[in-house]
Amino acid sequence: SLVATACGPSSARLTRDGNRAYARQAYEQALQAYQAAQVKSPQLAEPYYNAANALYRQGKYEDALKQLEKAAQAAQVDAVAQNSFYNMGNSSYNIRSWETAIEAYKQALLRDPDDQDAKHNLELALQELQQQQQQQRNDQQNQQQNNQQNDQQNQDQQQNQSQNNQDQQNQDPQDQSQGDQGQQDQQQQNQQDQSQGQDGQ
Repeated sequence: SLVATACGPSSARLTRDGNRAYARQAYEQALQAYQAAQVKSPQLAEPYYNAANALYRQGKYEDALKQLEKAAQAAQVDAVAQNSFYNMGNSSYNIRSWETAIEAYKQALLRDPDDQDAKHNLELALQELQQQQQQQRNDQQNQQQNNQQNDQQNQDQQQNQSQNNQDQQNQDPQDQSQGDQGQQDQQQQNQQDQSQGQDGQ
C-alpha cells in the first residue's frame, strides 16, 4: 500500500500525482513523481517507500531494495518501517537472496510480531536457504568425486606412458642387434663375392 505524506504542498502534490499514476498502473510515471518528492523532502520515508513500490511492480527488485533501505532508515513511524522491511524481504526473495530476505522478515516481525504474512514468508525463505545449502554441499561432494576420478585417470595415464616407454626401450636393443646381424651378413656376402672374384682371376 502507498503512503500519503503530510509534508509541504509541493511534496504532497507530487505524492498525490504519483499515487494517481500508480493506481492507473503507470508505474514509471509514478516513479518520476515519487523521485521528485524525494528531492523536495529527502528527510521523509514515504517518497522512498512509494518509489520502491513502483519499482517492485516493474520487476526492478534490486532498485526497489535500495529505496526501501532509505525508507526504513528515514521512517519515524513503526508502520512505515515494518512495511519497508516486509517489502525488502519480498524484493530479496524475488532475486533469490535468501539470507537478506530472512533478515528483512525478522526485522518486520520485530515491529509487528502478529504479521502472519511475514511469518509465512520467513518460513519459505528459511526453507529455500536450507535447500540452497544442501545443493551446495551436494555440488561440493560431486566436485570432489570428479577430482578424485580425474586424479586416478591421470595416474593411470602416467603408468601406461611409463610402461610404453619401458617397452620401447626394450625393443630398441633388439632392433639394433638385428641391424648388426644384417651388417655381418652383408660383410660375409662381400667376402664371398670377393673370394669368387679372386677365383675367377
